Amino acid sequence: MSGVPALAEPPASFDCVLLDPPCSALGLRPRIVQTACATEMKWAVQYQRAFLWSAVRMLRAGGVLVYSTCTITPAENEAQVSAL
Repeated sequence: MSGVPALAEPPASFDCVLLDPPCSALGLRPRIVQTACATEMKWAVQYQRAFLWSAVRMLRAGGVLVYSTCTITPAENEAQVSAL
């Protein structure tokens, strides 16, 4: 994937990775005003995808990846997992 940052650790270095990437934060409560716009949400999805691929590359075969966001959008959750 283009734009994936270089790994700080060698590939396949970890048995477990916990990934809590930046997100649109649409799941945070209580909120009176939502500041995330469509452009920011698209950016978050692309940014998260880069984080996910980096996390996958850091996992050893059979490793566990825990992916967590504080948003409720399928594009930032289920769609990301399906893409992997």
